[in-house]
Amino acid sequence: MSQIRQLDVPIYLNQKIVFDLVATINDGFTEVTRIKEAVSKEHSATGEVKSELGNKNIFAFLGINVSGRVSGTSNDEKVLEKVHTPSSLFNTLKHQLEEKQQVKKINCQNDFNSLKPGDFVEITGKIIKNSLVTLFDNMAQMMELATVLQDYSKGQKGKTEKAENKKIVGQIKAFSDSLKSAGMIDLICQTTNQYGFSTVMPVYMDYFFNGNMNEIVNGEFKVFGKLTNLCKDNKDSIDLLRNTSFTLLKKGVIENLIKDINLEKDFDIGKINTVIDGPALLMIPIAIYV
Repeated sequence: MSQIRQLDVPIYLNQKIVFDLVATINDGFTEVTRIKEAVSKEHSATGEVKSELGNKNIFAFLGINVSGRVSGTSNDEKVLEKVHTPSSLFNTLKHQLEEKQQVKKINCQNDFNSLKPGDFVEITGKIIKNSLVTLFDNMAQMMELATVLQDYSKGQKGKTEKAENKKIVGQIKAFSDSLKSAGMIDLICQTTNQYGFSTVMPVYMDYFFNGNMNEIVNGEFKVFGKLTNLCKDNKDSIDLLRNTSFTLLKKGVIENLIKDINLEKDFDIGKINTVIDGPALLMIPIAIYV
């Protein structure tokens, strides 16, 4: 019996990249097939098979509409249908790349220093959200809760306070949304092996299972992706504001804003990072999985 290879369960999967890579490796979607065999008892048979591939649902079965026609005499028809999900295609892709020794794994500083942009990389570590996004999301939720619980039985003064609070919540949400570019948000993976480094990963919210990233935050997962940049030491860094409008602001503006929030007696937000110092990687994540 052949040994079953390790099967990974993606929580985040950029299926568009997976489909493109599998199609490139296999010269088309040869992994998604309907195999139709017609055996003629008397004469040879001819067959036509038409298939249509759809990918409406991120983690659903791939929709395949197959119609077939076999002509001949006294035919016995045997049909075998093989249908892949995006997750099974990812496992197939990763296995093929590993067999070709195309996937780099970092266990020491030499492994890290040998990396170059364009490499396929697999890392393991604890995943956290961009702390600045988390700050403003949490502040907006707190203000909304305070608005609900506040006593507005004070006539006109109460109405004015309610309007002011709603305005503040709107401003905080606008600030948070401006940190998210086209449905993307930065996650940071902090490696837990013997050589520690951080990896910045811009992810699309739509590619999470059920559209919810809460399952992976503060958990330890594996990440597979394509390397775009690396900082080999702490002399270089990756800016977490690089894809936002805040890149237009002077460096100290955000830091001063965070200090002002920390000075408020009702808030204790701790340290907020706007850059990730090296050693660090910038990666296009294809999958986050266990």
